[in-house]
Amino acid sequence: MVLDVHITLRTGPRGSRLELAYIRFSKAPIVRTEELDADRLLAHYDKDGTLVSIEVLAPFNIVRLKHIVTRRQLAELERVLPAILRAA
Repeated sequence: MVLDVHITLRTGPRGSRLELAYIRFSKAPIVRTEELDADRLLAHYDKDGTLVSIEVLAPFNIVRLKHIVTRRQLAELERVLPAILRAA
């Protein structure tokens, strides 16, 4: 289940563009961060190695997430991300 979504948009002469999306799945403290896609996608984990959140810094292929998220989390992301991108 997605607990929180934060997006940052940058507005310029060509309109708005997504600058950052932060999606949190758990309230657990983050103790480790892994870069999944060179400066585009970060995964944050708790002390047990469970995914706490992801940070989207640039466009990426959602396939990159399939090995770190549960099926339920992936279904939530596939539902939430298009809405985020439409808002951008």
